[in-house]
Amino acid sequence: MQQNKENWAMIVLGRLAILALISLLLGFWTEENLLAQTEDQAGLPPVLVEGYNTGRAEDGYFKENAESVGPWGPRSLQETPYSMFILSGDFLENAVGPSMNQLNKMMPNSISVHNFYNNNELNTSTRGLGNAMSVDGVRLRNAGFTLESVDSIELISGLTGFLYGGGYVGGLTNYVLKRPTSERYNSITVGNSGGSQYYYQADFGGPIGKEKKFGYRINAFYSNGETPYKGLDVERSSFYAAFDWRILDNLLLQADLGYKEHHQNNHPGHFFTQSFGVNPVFSFPLTPDNDRAYGQKWAYQDTQSDIWGGKLTWEINDIFTLRAAYRQQNYESESLGTFNRFNPINDGTFGVYGSWIAPVKYRALGESIFLDAKFETIGVKHKLTVGYSGSRTKEFAYQNFSDNFGQTPFIYDQNNFHFNIPAGFLVNRNGNWGPLYKRAESVFQSIIVGDEINVTDWLTVMGGVNRVRLKRDAYNAAKVRTATYDDWKATPSVSVIVNPIPQLSLYGTYIEALEEGAIVPDNPAQYVNPGEVFGPRVSEQYEFGAKWTINNRLLLSGAYFWIDRANTINITRGNLIEVKQDGRTEYEGIELSAVGKILDNLTILGGFTYFDATMKKLSTANQNLVGHTPQQTPTQIFKMYLEYDTPFVEGLTLTGGFYRVGKQYTNDNNIWATSPYNIVDLGARFVTDIKGVKTTFRLNVNNVADKSYWQRAFSGQLGEARSVTFSVTTVF
Repeated sequence: MQQNKENWAMIVLGRLAILALISLLLGFWTEENLLAQTEDQAGLPPVLVEGYNTGRAEDGYFKENAESVGPWGPRSLQETPYSMFILSGDFLENAVGPSMNQLNKMMPNSISVHNFYNNNELNTSTRGLGNAMSVDGVRLRNAGFTLESVDSIELISGLTGFLYGGGYVGGLTNYVLKRPTSERYNSITVGNSGGSQYYYQADFGGPIGKEKKFGYRINAFYSNGETPYKGLDVERSSFYAAFDWRILDNLLLQADLGYKEHHQNNHPGHFFTQSFGVNPVFSFPLTPDNDRAYGQKWAYQDTQSDIWGGKLTWEINDIFTLRAAYRQQNYESESLGTFNRFNPINDGTFGVYGSWIAPVKYRALGESIFLDAKFETIGVKHKLTVGYSGSRTKEFAYQNFSDNFGQTPFIYDQNNFHFNIPAGFLVNRNGNWGPLYKRAESVFQSIIVGDEINVTDWLTVMGGVNRVRLKRDAYNAAKVRTATYDDWKATPSVSVIVNPIPQLSLYGTYIEALEEGAIVPDNPAQYVNPGEVFGPRVSEQYEFGAKWTINNRLLLSGAYFWIDRANTINITRGNLIEVKQDGRTEYEGIELSAVGKILDNLTILGGFTYFDATMKKLSTANQNLVGHTPQQTPTQIFKMYLEYDTPFVEGLTLTGGFYRVGKQYTNDNNIWATSPYNIVDLGARFVTDIKGVKTTFRLNVNNVADKSYWQRAFSGQLGEARSVTFSVTTVF
């Protein structure tokens, strides 16, 4: 108890110190100065955030600046000492449409963790490890919005502990939301994202008033129909609104809110493979045709969420800048899911298992406040940043929140494997859920001090320390705490950036992260130790890289990385899995990426990752796993997307992509692995004016060869079959 009081005291003192410094600055800001500044601004042009200033298709989707790099704030991509890639708004609109599955496939240097249709969220894995998530630089549990409200996606590979206070060590995906435009912007899109999934989107933005100190952005979306997986129907709707207020020329207030609903019938039908450890000679049946859902027709998932927040940016004077942000989310999900498990006796049969989850509710909030100070000492320029960031997630469930069943094996028949709901299953459905209780609570908090030192025009040193707190409590329906930890750790980081020439940056970075311990899914039908919570662990990373901007239109990046991380292993116990933390895993490899114009009419966007992940320092009981590769960790990823602006038809662009992911082991025993897969997409885009209205036609053929493949090993996730997507957008 005393330790908790001390921890909270440090947080309070940190916030008070920042507020005291702000108050001191405000003491020099007299009423006369404020009025004088307001008068001076009367003749200045307004400044509003422009939605498509950079990263346009005509620029090769090259977006020069990142909107958020943790406490460092907005920053040039070339001068960022981390492996980082940005997917611009134009790219999301032209190459993807509203499909998270397609985006997962195209994102350089990453792979999908879950099928989009299972959770309506983008879940990625980078460098073989899971990614954290933030919205406009604020950490949250999940996105809480749809792709249609996103202006760009910023993906940092590797550890981000110093930047965002800990968490996943594979990287972090930051979603930059659409902002008001400086001029009126109206667009309507009608399209199809595969199967009979037709969608409709309206996007409006612009300034308000003659002085243009106010701006707005409104986005509405609706989609319904059968997905490329036959038998899987999804209905989605969302609304998003953003507002900017330029209070003073140096003071910007931004606010936004969003709401989404997602309903689906059936599930893609994952084929789990944990039982492979029982029989080493067991071979996987041939990949099923991936043009259909292999779940049960009575399965479903319903989710809804709302999210709101805002940011304040105040350039107080030439020295000080204050940045503050807050975001809150409410999320609720109910599901009745099924999964399949092949029999290890290799007789071509599989068992069907299922679980029903009553509505689970999440309440999450994130906040940050940073104060930047620019000054010079003995001819050396500094940008000192001090601040606080934190997030909190509460998870609520009903006493009778789940029900499970396991069926005897069925003959493997792709055309006929459906059955009725088992007798006695779902006895707690129809509202007989019992009382609602808090099942878990997670807290991230950090106090940061960092300094960017421009030693010379060609040498920059960035370093600091982040004192991080990770806290998690788990409770049962009787409101008794069943698991807990509360840990603090100072996670340092130091980077050196060298610019031999302005267009070339060479960097080296050391960074640490405090990561949450493993949390075993609360599903007794799959796990020996359901709901168990493991304590935090510390990881470290060395990274050396280079970034080269060619002719201001093409960015080439490369990095070597080495990561040491506490290991989580999955051990087969009959038909169940036991999750344990044991030993360490080292991840070593290279990561390359390119974005921009190779030629005036040829655009490239892609990446290549090759790495070796090896399990080490395991206990005596698990020595058989030493030297193994962690499950579902491909050793190589290669993705390349190209656009060619044809000279023979004005406005016509031909597109194509090639995506390769290496083999992935189904479990830590390394007995069986999925085969590498190669996917090819082709498409075209035509931009023209119809009676003065800019109109864009898009057509994509995904998985042209109609290849059946396992997209994710451990969960037996099938990739999508060949599908045709198209859309028409008018801008007026």
